Amino acid sequence: MLNPFDPRAVLLAKHAQHVALIHFPIALFLTGVAFDVFSGGESESRLASAAYLNISIAAAAVLPAVATGFLAWHFALDGKKFRGILLWHALAASFAAVDYFVLVAALAI
Repeated sequence: MLNPFDPRAVLLAKHAQHVALIHFPIALFLTGVAFDVFSGGESESRLASAAYLNISIAAAAVLPAVATGFLAWHFALDGKKFRGILLWHALAASFAAVDYFVLVAALAI
């Protein structure tokens, strides 16, 4: 059994990096959305600028999250065929990753 307090066991697990990296873009995205809502639709406000910055960094941070997701799939699941919950997970992650970049492009206009 893995010791949850052993840093080597936690950091070197086959899928640990993906689990740690996936929450950062989600938090940035949600914070950006909150800043955008609180900006009141004013595109020149500081909150709107903070929202754009948060969502832009979230879009950049989603790339390592997707990469480690594919690595986790390859190493932890031995490259099993996408079906069932794994298929839905991959589709939702792909949609979310593309959505981040579309939102950054839409906010830049």
